[in-house]
Amino acid sequence: MAIYNVFLTFLSLVTSTSIKQITNEDFDNTMRDSITTNESALKYVLHHTWREKETADVSFDKIFLLCTDDVLKAKETTGISSYDIFLKQMVKVYYSKGKNIDAFTNSIEQIPCGDNLDDLDRVKTSIIDVSRRILAFKDSVMGNQNEVRLYMDTTGGPRNAAMILLVISRIMAYHGITVRGVYYSSLKRIDNMPKEITVHRILDVYNLFDMIAGFEEFKLFGSAKKLNEYFDAEDASPSKDETIDSSTHQLLTAMDEFSEAINISSRGAFEKSIANLDESLSLVKASARHECRSKSFNQELVELLQQPIEESYAELLEHHHNDTSDELAYIDWCLDHDYLQQALTLFCEYVPEYVVDKGIIEVDEDVLANDKELVKDLYNPSDLRSTPMRLFNAINKARRQISECGGEPAKEELAPKLDRRIRKVLSEITNERDNIIHNETDLFQQKKLIDELVDRQIQQLASNCSSLLQGKGFSLYPPEDVEIKNYTLIDWIYFLGDIMKSPSNIVNINDVFLPMRLHFFKVVFKDYPCNKYVIIDAETNTIQFKNTANEAYQAVCNDFINYITGGFDGKQYKGLIIYRADTAKLSPLQYAEQLIRLSKDNKVDLYNLPGVIIPHKDLENVSNTLVFLEQYFEIKKARNDSNHANKEALCKYTTACELRREIKQCVDLARFLGRK
Repeated sequence: MAIYNVFLTFLSLVTSTSIKQITNEDFDNTMRDSITTNESALKYVLHHTWREKETADVSFDKIFLLCTDDVLKAKETTGISSYDIFLKQMVKVYYSKGKNIDAFTNSIEQIPCGDNLDDLDRVKTSIIDVSRRILAFKDSVMGNQNEVRLYMDTTGGPRNAAMILLVISRIMAYHGITVRGVYYSSLKRIDNMPKEITVHRILDVYNLFDMIAGFEEFKLFGSAKKLNEYFDAEDASPSKDETIDSSTHQLLTAMDEFSEAINISSRGAFEKSIANLDESLSLVKASARHECRSKSFNQELVELLQQPIEESYAELLEHHHNDTSDELAYIDWCLDHDYLQQALTLFCEYVPEYVVDKGIIEVDEDVLANDKELVKDLYNPSDLRSTPMRLFNAINKARRQISECGGEPAKEELAPKLDRRIRKVLSEITNERDNIIHNETDLFQQKKLIDELVDRQIQQLASNCSSLLQGKGFSLYPPEDVEIKNYTLIDWIYFLGDIMKSPSNIVNINDVFLPMRLHFFKVVFKDYPCNKYVIIDAETNTIQFKNTANEAYQAVCNDFINYITGGFDGKQYKGLIIYRADTAKLSPLQYAEQLIRLSKDNKVDLYNLPGVIIPHKDLENVSNTLVFLEQYFEIKKARNDSNHANKEALCKYTTACELRREIKQCVDLARFLGRK
């Protein structure tokens, strides 16, 4: 790697050619005589370069000299200009030290700046001109990791020269040029003695801009990169007061931890870093109240700069002070500071926990226990996601099934599940009915208890089947204002209830869905013992009882129930699934109305997930909860797009502005629901 050195200064107008003395102790006596203050800084840098063996032959590769018209104009008395005097003085130095004079003269690049640097447009033109020339040199030598270093003398030039040079240096730093040295030469007048020049290194003062910019960067964006760069480069000696030193170190560490938490978007790291930031800011404030003469400049500057940090992070710090948890505050902070990807990551992780913590959505463990598959999904120890995250995954899966299902494959899946539930209920009714008949001798009371048993079980069966159907995009009940023409599952369920109450109701088999009825004729009614009591009318596809005694009804009914609970092929139930739920076409308000209409007690079942509920029946709240969930899962698609680098985005929000707005609205809606 090669190093290229650049020197930049604003030449002053020479009003006196008297000899002045450079007084710095760390300087070569043979180089002390000077005419211009500008030459003193360049001599100082060259002296410290040449005295080292490995850089003894190094000269500046470029020396950029900004010159006003007066500096370039030759004096009438001498015929030479201030510019010429500067060059002549430096040539003497190179000659006396045996250095390559051509290397010096070839490095000079004169940059005229006009005669009126109080003119802002002229100043801007000069800044652009100088910057372009330095960058052109940089471009000509950069490669193979070469480095360009800038040394700057701020002594000469007009009143605003230092500001112009500062702007140029910041532009160069932005382009990757290292600002290696900044100097200022002071001139002291002494009666009857040569004037004295002292060269001051002011790079530390210049670098304070980086420190202040670092605090500003952290305040605005939560980044500690520039602060780390500043303090890594600092060689400041430690303070005698260890508490004060540790407060600075602790604050910088906490800021760095917060910056890292942003980069990795870690909830735990966020919370820990805020706690550490709060503690370190308190320590800095305490040290600011502590009068101590041994405080370093950096320490005192940190004390001055900490208050805006505290104000910028006030909301996050307040939650830590009060030991109150508001996970959504981290999302707000990231959005306010333009960390959209981090906000998106935290949004996807924090919101499910917030929803569960605030009771916006609840899980009824007793009901949930009946669905082994869902229990496994929610409490799978091998799934490293949080339980609320797994819950939201199950909700999204159910939500998609409702909107996407409703076809023949769904019926194929539903039929055996319906069959199992029907078999179970009929078996339970049979067993409990037998117990009632055995224990209750009063026939009136016996019938009353059996009817209540059957009504209770059939109602629960209808509810369970309704949930199953809705989960696949179907409905157990016909839509409102629709003329009923078909025999459906709800008719079958009521028929089963009727024959469990009274065997004589078996005659209503003649109303059952024709394909199922023909199947029953073939496998049940034409064989013994049913054929002893009934005949099949092939013309009307109905059965007629030869014997209408209760014994006949009971025998046929028992044989029929035994077949349903034992040998029946549940695939036949596909033909009874008729009504589509069409919830995908419903607005959140319409769907909320439907959920409330189907709900039991003071709660609403969510997307037909057993035990997953909205714990109230307020229409506005249920509707807002559905809107919130739709919005959350749509936003979550954006994270999936990002994680999987999808070329074709799945999320409908395609711009940062849209995504930021939607996240903010969804977070606000979550807070609104959490307060209900």
